[in-house]
Amino acid sequence: MKKESTYLLLFIYFLSSCGQNSIENKKTARIVELTSDITINSNVTIHPQNNLNIVKQFVEEFLPDTIIQNGMRKMNTFPDSVVKAFKALRLNRQKQEKYLTLLYLKIYRGHLQCCHQSFELRKKPNIIGIDSISDPLLFEYNLITKQFNCKSRIEMITSNIAYNWIEKNKNLLFDDQIRKEIKIIKAIQKK
Repeated sequence: MKKESTYLLLFIYFLSSCGQNSIENKKTARIVELTSDITINSNVTIHPQNNLNIVKQFVEEFLPDTIIQNGMRKMNTFPDSVVKAFKALRLNRQKQEKYLTLLYLKIYRGHLQCCHQSFELRKKPNIIGIDSISDPLLFEYNLITKQFNCKSRIEMITSNIAYNWIEKNKNLLFDDQIRKEIKIIKAIQKK
């Protein structure tokens, strides 16, 4: 009973704090951690520019798996902070497109280095469209590229999604990082 009342109080507290405005257009996230009967509250302020920094750092440091172990591991389990930062970048579609394209190029490269083929990206490929909960970055990428109709069944979304997007949108090749990944991918494809 004590645990349920603690959860209820936390829920009410959360609802009451959701309507508060933040200062200087800073986005505020309230982190609540429950440990047995102890509740710890801490405030973390996230500046809008930090979203770009989180995304940039994650994508630039991202190294895909290149070794097969009991099948190819799904490459779409990303930290919540990265997913939230990508969603916040909807206001800057150009940056969001760049970094999602670069991320999916790296995943495709990893698949090629491992197995010389692309793989299904979705965690739940048998549903209609792209699940925004289980595949949030793929969902975001499709909002930009509109490569798939999310109102109908999609047979397969393979890891070459970004490579195909660049083939249709050559302007992305003006970015040095994207151009470098494409060069690496083409070298692997020739082997």
